[in-house]
Amino acid sequence: MTLVKYAKPTPSIFDNFFDGFFDDFVTKDAQQIFNPRVDIAESDKNFHLEIALPGLKKEEVSIEHKDDYLVITGERKFENKEETKKYKTVETQYGKFSRTFHLPKLADAENVKAELKDGILKIDIPKIEEQKQVKTIQIK
Repeated sequence: MTLVKYAKPTPSIFDNFFDGFFDDFVTKDAQQIFNPRVDIAESDKNFHLEIALPGLKKEEVSIEHKDDYLVITGERKFENKEETKKYKTVETQYGKFSRTFHLPKLADAENVKAELKDGILKIDIPKIEEQKQVKTIQIK
């Protein structure tokens, strides 16, 4: 079997829309979109977040507690170590990211635990015991 070079047919308006996907290079803009996927769960004792961060090390991720928000930031860099490669398509997401989560009143932000393992950032936020205070109101 012989490889035959593909000859593009006469372009239409629709074809021009997709031309950028098959160029001999990947534009820098395409590499700067990174929006990691998040799964959020709740149990009786805590809130649990799992964030997909493939290829990142813990040094490349930051978690901060600001006011009532948990802010997770980082950057996944595109590294082409083999300069002879010319990527035709890059579907993997790269670039800076920031995800912000509003913490519920029951969240114990002082005791948050985080672990990055196998490309998944797991964050456990314990719940504070809800104290049901009964206040008697004086009738005048």
